Amino acid sequence: MATYATPDDTRDARDRIEPGGVPQRHYEEAEPARLLRRLLQLDAAFVTISGSLTAIFSVPLASFLGLSSPVALIVLGIALLPYAAQLFFNAKRKPLDPRTGFVAGSLNIAWAVVSLLIVLAGWPALTDQGKWAVLGMAAVVDLLGCAQLYAARKLRRELAAQPH
Repeated sequence: MATYATPDDTRDARDRIEPGGVPQRHYEEAEPARLLRRLLQLDAAFVTISGSLTAIFSVPLASFLGLSSPVALIVLGIALLPYAAQLFFNAKRKPLDPRTGFVAGSLNIAWAVVSLLIVLAGWPALTDQGKWAVLGMAAVVDLLGCAQLYAARKLRRELAAQPH
């Protein structure tokens, strides 16, 4: 368990003493960084859950969507899991790089656009319920992507305004 240095210590009060006596710098995280970190964590959780459920329930989901085979859903669900792990890893980095938010947000918006194009193109042919489900998921993913871009932009501006 970490103990914090006392003000009368020779160390800065923001230094944390880890087991073994090694000081680790503790810093206050700016609001945009906290917001982006939470959005990345939310994204990672959402991708983990949706990817897992897509793979596990691929047969009934394929039927619901109007797909002839569940194979694409299994592959998609499994392929999303490493991306979710990367999102979790990136969200834990300190300091948080705004580029992480720009990449995640852009990928989410791209996912939403591709989903919309799939529905509009009619390939693969989806049931009416399947179209609405794809569009609903696309809307959620797009909203998350826009929020990530907003937080990344705020963080980049805040970092640029700090004295070097």
